[in-house]
Amino acid sequence: MAFRGSVDISNWILNLKTVRTDYPLCSGCSVHIGFNQGFNSVKSQVEANLNSLLALYRSAKIVVTGHSLGGALGVMAAAHIQNVYKNVDQLYTMGQPRVGNDKFAQFMTTFIPNTFRVVNYADEVPHIPQSILGFKHSGFEIWYQRGMQQYNICPSESKDCSNQLNIFQVTQSDHKMTLYLQLKV
Repeated sequence: MAFRGSVDISNWILNLKTVRTDYPLCSGCSVHIGFNQGFNSVKSQVEANLNSLLALYRSAKIVVTGHSLGGALGVMAAAHIQNVYKNVDQLYTMGQPRVGNDKFAQFMTTFIPNTFRVVNYADEVPHIPQSILGFKHSGFEIWYQRGMQQYNICPSESKDCSNQLNIFQVTQSDHKMTLYLQLKV
């Protein structure tokens, strides 16, 4: 299941709603209200498509992915799918912003252990919303260094990956989906 990034003004409005709202699947968890609203607006389509696919391919593996806003929606979708269907095998996002608070990040890291965020060198989006606002990443980060030839794999929010860069070193130019498609695996 794949989710696209922002393409219109309504997507950008979701991105800017950085207040957190309670998340019912875990105690003390809260998530970005815009990302929560965005997923809720497509939840019925996700379930209908997944039900159709699982009717045809009952033992299929479920992999969720997305870029940018799509990565955030992918996290929300993966949590929902794991809760309802008990069957998310992997979650891979690219250039994903932070989705929830520390409790949500801990919950997701154990709820879907095969969670990986790919970050292209100085992509600014994975650094927002800022951790000082109470947002944290979950899972593991795969951080491609400048030139996209080498990468580190780190636990989320580690200073050994993209968090070693400061706010003045990150850039929108490293966020382009075309760059993520060129990363070597």
